[in-house]
Amino acid sequence: MFYRIILIIFILSTPLIGYAQDDRLRTTGKFEFNTTSAEILGEEYAINYEEVLAPDESIKWTVHVPENYDPAYPPV
Repeated sequence: MFYRIILIIFILSTPLIGYAQDDRLRTTGKFEFNTTSAEILGEEYAINYEEVLAPDESIKWTVHVPENYDPAYPPV
């Protein structure tokens, strides 16, 4: 169970930078992401973790960016 939590944290934190660049017009509000470990890690590496998280198992998370967020002045 501990390894599953660590893997999920790693998987969820890795793609946020790339996804943030996709929607340049909208920088605040609610963002929902759906993916699988195979899409994030690649099928070859996702198989190594299939005991913890199936490569085709859907991973969904939501991120909320406040309306007063300014990317020029990120929080410290």
